[in-house]
Amino acid sequence: MSTELAYQVIRFAVEKLKTGDLNAVSDLGFEPDEIRAMEQMTVGELHHLARMGTHFLDVAVDHRCLDHALSHARVEARTECTQDDLIRQGAGTEMLHALCGLTPGEVCRRRRMLGVQRPQGRPPRLPRTKEDRIWRLWQAHAQLDEPERYLQVARDCDVSAQAVWRLVQESRAIQAESAKGAGAANVVTLITHHAAQEE
Repeated sequence: MSTELAYQVIRFAVEKLKTGDLNAVSDLGFEPDEIRAMEQMTVGELHHLARMGTHFLDVAVDHRCLDHALSHARVEARTECTQDDLIRQGAGTEMLHALCGLTPGEVCRRRRMLGVQRPQGRPPRLPRTKEDRIWRLWQAHAQLDEPERYLQVARDCDVSAQAVWRLVQESRAIQAESAKGAGAANVVTLITHHAAQEE
């Protein structure tokens, strides 16, 4: 272990001792009597101890845990990237909460960080041909996780993610209200019929 790394370990241990976090110091491998001795040391003594840390400190990597941590980090980074892309693609607050669990405050903060303006007003109704294409692509991308699925369809159709969300939510509501046995093939017809009633 390098002298610099040993110094940082001792410094971390001393800071945790000052805050009373004995568990953090124990997790480093220090025994109770060693912790008590370190608590009684002067600043100068601790400085010298840190300089000698290379003689009694060793770093070991838990490869299984590291592999799990790296995999988790990759998933989290990809999830956050997808969330940012949804925000850039015009996803609304309700949509982001339902899909990603983001609170309104988090959505607002992320929009500020990304330089994205909050969508204003209700988006105009899409043409029927566009709605038909969105629904076909939605079905074609069924293998994707929902956030990525919304994003992919929005990009493919050059519309906002919110527009895709609205169409899919309407289709699901209509399916729930329609008679059992109305197949997925009828959903587009039901949607456009619903749209005609709104106009």
